[in-house]
Amino acid sequence: MDSSNDQLVAMMFGNGTTRANIAQIGSSWRQILCNHNNLPREASNVLGQLTVASILLSSTIKHKGSVALQVFGEGAIKLAFAECNYDFTFKSTIKLRKNLKNPNNLTFKEMVNGGKKGVFTVIIDQKIKNHTPYQGIIPLEGENLSEIIKNYLKNSEQIDSDLILTSSYKTASGMLIQKMPTKKDEEDLEWSKLKKIIRKIPLNFLNQENVYTTASHFFENLENKILKTKIPTFFCHCNIERTMKMLKMLGENEIKRLISSEKKIEVTCEFCNKLFSFDEETCYRLFN
Repeated sequence: MDSSNDQLVAMMFGNGTTRANIAQIGSSWRQILCNHNNLPREASNVLGQLTVASILLSSTIKHKGSVALQVFGEGAIKLAFAECNYDFTFKSTIKLRKNLKNPNNLTFKEMVNGGKKGVFTVIIDQKIKNHTPYQGIIPLEGENLSEIIKNYLKNSEQIDSDLILTSSYKTASGMLIQKMPTKKDEEDLEWSKLKKIIRKIPLNFLNQENVYTTASHFFENLENKILKTKIPTFFCHCNIERTMKMLKMLGENEIKRLISSEKKIEVTCEFCNKLFSFDEETCYRLFN
């Protein structure tokens, strides 16, 4: 797969108290879209932006874990999920309610929070044995996904942050800027400059140009240093062993019920669409 337009760059400005992370996925994003045929336009936007947001937030963690973002919607979207690991492998999926009327005409709010009871969840898992992952939950309040995530960052991490996200059928992109706590007026001035810049960035520019062009174009007048560059990569961990464990968790009675009519059980991975098929003998061996 051509990963030339799957990019992440992390930068710091001045003495390091202000930072910017820029991410864009192209070929990986189109692979995800191929795994989710005929998504309504706004559902595609939510999935793409949530995926990029997971990459951006994962780029800020210092442990070898993962960041997972979930939208539990009360609108057309039942669930949107994106997870990015410390090595920048990621996956995402979305589930819509059935029998939607004119889904391509739905607004963001109608798509994610028609019942006004939806929630946004962040799970930070350090992948440490016997260590409970951190989970933050906030209401789905905002005009777009960027606003919802900014609300989470403000209330949960208490770090000054700003975020822009955008998505099309070709690419999904985003930029996250953050300011570490400081008492110096000089850093506050630098932060003000950075906030003014991010608010002037056209979303179509962010989505059409690569991350390096965006960085050089908008930050050329600021003293900056590139901290790291990475290639985010779509990767699904599904395999036959994991799928069999999932089937076993259903219990013997449920497996017998499922296999009674078709004489087999088929499971399709919700992330990569890989199909796993198990005949009667294989299913019964799970419990013997």
